Amino acid sequence: MDEQQIAWARETAAAMEPWAVSGGYANYMQADEPLERVRASFGAEAFDRLRALKSRYDPANVLRRNQNIPPL
Repeated sequence: MDEQQIAWARETAAAMEPWAVSGGYANYMQADEPLERVRASFGAEAFDRLRALKSRYDPANVLRRNQNIPPL
């Protein structure tokens, strides 16, 4: 039944693709992921808002572990 199971999994993934963020899931990323991949996981608009918040509340980038969002 491999072909049948693979087919429905691919069909489901294709159907969900229009609503997917292309970067990946941030909680499963390594700490040294490239910044562009972290940005893609949040989406460009949200990432820019998060950077602005980080500049306001953590300008020294003390909270920088895991997938860091650097201040502006």
